[in-house]
Amino acid sequence: MKTGLYPLSDSVNLLVLKGVNLLSLDDVDSWLYAIGMNASERSEACCQLISDGHFDVCNIEYRVHVKCLA
Repeated sequence: MKTGLYPLSDSVNLLVLKGVNLLSLDDVDSWLYAIGMNASERSEACCQLISDGHFDVCNIEYRVHVKCLA
């Protein structure tokens, strides 16, 4: 898995997690925990990531948009 952090407008950052697989789901879970997602939200996000191949979430409080790609 590779990560990248890119600035967007209005002091919002884009965190991109590429190449996510089953072995890196714990790392994805940690990033999602860091932006304030609860356990059930993180579980649903990981399931969607595995089934659909992508997941996006934006947390305005932390001023970050997270984009996960398989």
